[in-house]
Amino acid sequence: MVDSDERYGLDIDINKTSSGIQELTSLYLVIKHFDLKNLMLIIEEPEAHLHPELIINMTRVLTWLVRKGAYVIITTHSDYLFSKLNLLIKLSKVDKDKRVKLGYTEDEYLKPDEVSAYLFKYSQELRSSIAEKLTVGDEGVPEDEFADIVIEIKNEYVKVDLYEGREDSYTRE
Repeated sequence: MVDSDERYGLDIDINKTSSGIQELTSLYLVIKHFDLKNLMLIIEEPEAHLHPELIINMTRVLTWLVRKGAYVIITTHSDYLFSKLNLLIKLSKVDKDKRVKLGYTEDEYLKPDEVSAYLFKYSQELRSSIAEKLTVGDEGVPEDEFADIVIEIKNEYVKVDLYEGREDSYTRE
């Protein structure tokens, strides 16, 4: 596939672009060429190969698609995407004029009842993964799983620091 850059008069072979751009191209084509009303999009890890800033922008695009009437189903491991979704849910409680003052469009938000979230966990007993439905409230979806991992990493840092003899970093005066 070749696309043109009108500003510089260049033809760009999509195969020679970054993997992130290649992955975004299909979404661009859907937005450009399809009626979004009642369209169902299933996107596996839309954050793949994207810089964190682009993940945030991608999340805003996904919200825009929902506002246009599309059904969007995603799988993600991205705490950036997840946190931005939660922020967009919180924005549903903010007056549209205030959303604009915050740098969002009037209709850039997600209502809690427009979002469903599931956490897939491995069950030793079943020797399989199970889907646990998460509660979506005015504050978004609980981020316990991501928070637990951050705490686990922090605890490992503490152990390494203590092993290296830096226990004074953890004492209070």
